[in-house]
Amino acid sequence: MDNGPSEVVFTTTSSPIESGVVFRYGQGSVKVPAPRKRGRPIGSTKRRKTGNDVDDPERKDHERFQFINLGSNSANIDRDTRKYIRKRVMLNHTHTNQKRKQVSTECTTEKTSTATGLSPEVMPSQFGRVDPFDTLPIQFEPYMHDLLSLYITTIWKTLYSIEKRSGCNPMVNYWLPLAFNDPALLHSLIGCAASFLVTTNQLCGYPFFVKHLNEAIAIVNRRMVDSTNSLSDETLVVVASIAMIKKMLGYHDEWNVHMQGLKSLVDIRGGLDSLNDKPLIQSKLYRADLCGSVDAAQSPYFSARYQGNCGSGSQTYHLGHGFWELDRLLNLDILLKEAICNLQNVTKTLSTIKDRNHQAEAAQVRFWITSTQYRLLSTSLYLQ
Repeated sequence: MDNGPSEVVFTTTSSPIESGVVFRYGQGSVKVPAPRKRGRPIGSTKRRKTGNDVDDPERKDHERFQFINLGSNSANIDRDTRKYIRKRVMLNHTHTNQKRKQVSTECTTEKTSTATGLSPEVMPSQFGRVDPFDTLPIQFEPYMHDLLSLYITTIWKTLYSIEKRSGCNPMVNYWLPLAFNDPALLHSLIGCAASFLVTTNQLCGYPFFVKHLNEAIAIVNRRMVDSTNSLSDETLVVVASIAMIKKMLGYHDEWNVHMQGLKSLVDIRGGLDSLNDKPLIQSKLYRADLCGSVDAAQSPYFSARYQGNCGSGSQTYHLGHGFWELDRLLNLDILLKEAICNLQNVTKTLSTIKDRNHQAEAAQVRFWITSTQYRLLSTSLYLQ
């Protein structure tokens, strides 16, 4: 009998015909592998593979993605090349993030001192693009979007307080679509929004104000070389906007310079009558003219349009009781009676403007106020 190790296995039944079985191991005991545990272990968050992963489970991650060569010459990008490319891209990404954080820190800590005159400043480069397909006339950046958003949601209510009553927003309905097709006008709108930040003592808007105002002026100066572009509607609006901004910041002499240039352009264009079919542009020129003329009590640049149009002495003016008593005692001038009647109409009409159905009434109120200001300032009697 072999002296090697052996095992005898007996059946669990008590049948007399079934004997035990002997297993002999000439090479040592048999190593039986432990049974495999099937299923995910408890607490595992690994998801079951689906789709392409099931079809090709042995495929590695870097093999499931391929570099696409967009050049004219095809080239085989091996694994080492892909690794190098990924490394360079990551380094550039890290470098860009560091610059962005540095610019953000400088912008928040920098304090810009106010100056008596406007001088160009070096603007920090902005990262990120709002217009990736270059559909706008200028390279648009996130802070520009913020300034325009401030303009069309908040600032416009100050500039168009009458139109606001009727639910009309000229910034959204007219000026912004026009500016998206003209770089100078878009720069002027952004600069105007930044100037409002300056007037509210938010000096962070001053560099943006100077940058975009200078850009708008530079574009207009280049257009002056070409007589056709210098007379466009957008150019007139840009010059009027710059004049208003300068006057709002207290630069009356510069307002005069811009208004003289605007008056010359309008005369070459054919006068204000050439803009009768564009009331918003015409109103923009009037407001730029009046914003400086009212403060200085001087005759407006476009005063000829309202001179010599005073009503006749036989015309009846329906004055309020208090003004009627004043007229009876002082025998008021016809021009003053007309102005008082217009202001009475303004007060009465404003009380009825409540929704979009009254946009025509809002335009009429704007006309009454503008015409009254022009009539009073254009008469030498009240400028002495």
